[in-house]
Amino acid sequence: GDETAVPAIGAILEALPAGARATVIIEVADHLDEIELPTRGDIDLRWLHRQPGTHGEPDLLLNAVREQVF
Repeated sequence: GDETAVPAIGAILEALPAGARATVIIEVADHLDEIELPTRGDIDLRWLHRQPGTHGEPDLLLNAVREQVF
């Protein structure tokens, strides 16, 4: 998800039981938007940073998800 999805992603991660596995990919403007997302789960968290001055790159998140699936 993008930064608008972070609250929902955070709630899901907080609810994960110990040992649950999840891959999380979040698109934000830059590293300053990265936050701590507490969880008991075993997560692979990847932050994607948009190019400066853009409001979103349509394929940035999509391509990252495709890399995980295929």
